[in-house]
Amino acid sequence: MHWHEKIEIQYIIEGTNIACCQNDIIEATEDSFYTINSSEIHQSIGGVRRHAIIQFSPSLFKKNNIIIKRLVRDQYLSEIMHKMIDEYYNNDEFSQHIIQGYAHLLIMHMYRNHSYKTIDYNHYAQNQAILKEPIKYIQDHYTQNITLQELATMANVSKYYFCNIFKEFTGQTFKEYLNHLRINKAVELLGTTDLPVTEIAFVCGFNDSNYFSRRFHQITGKTPLKTRGDFKRETINLD
Repeated sequence: MHWHEKIEIQYIIEGTNIACCQNDIIEATEDSFYTINSSEIHQSIGGVRRHAIIQFSPSLFKKNNIIIKRLVRDQYLSEIMHKMIDEYYNNDEFSQHIIQGYAHLLIMHMYRNHSYKTIDYNHYAQNQAILKEPIKYIQDHYTQNITLQELATMANVSKYYFCNIFKEFTGQTFKEYLNHLRINKAVELLGTTDLPVTEIAFVCGFNDSNYFSRRFHQITGKTPLKTRGDFKRETINLD
């Protein structure tokens, strides 16, 4: 789990990318665009894909920050991207300049047609600085019993204020964030190991396997066994 100031747009050429962004689990499939906005916490957690990536500074918009929709399907954008890919493989003396021109066109089209709001970046950056240490602590100790009070103390703010800025920054309460983090790890283990579901629940910080199964279904829309089966089928299909 990490963040960066640049906006990143991924185009899935083949396969599927399963990622966690702001603790939402996103499944980006072939011919779709997946956007990670500036300073959003994210992590790739599964899938097998071939993809292209564009990264650029939010200052390109000449605004403090811009929010682009998370998942986009747009035929015009797909055509631009494939022209960029063709130029990448063409690789003559003009290709780099042509790719930059197409990239600018793609980004401006995203901004015009697939962005939905701007935010106060200075305020966002202040919250990010306050929450940086507590969020890293949660990510490093998510299997343990973490309390709001110890996180607020770490951030040097009151528990009430911590709850407010945490919800504003992540879009979730601390408990929701922790459950999503644990479920994201469980999804990864289901796809990469043969550990029993009950053992995965305990490894990920859940003391009750039934509670784990309920939260897993609530967050992913699937059961743990269905998720494991989907990973196996996807691996077979893409090999």
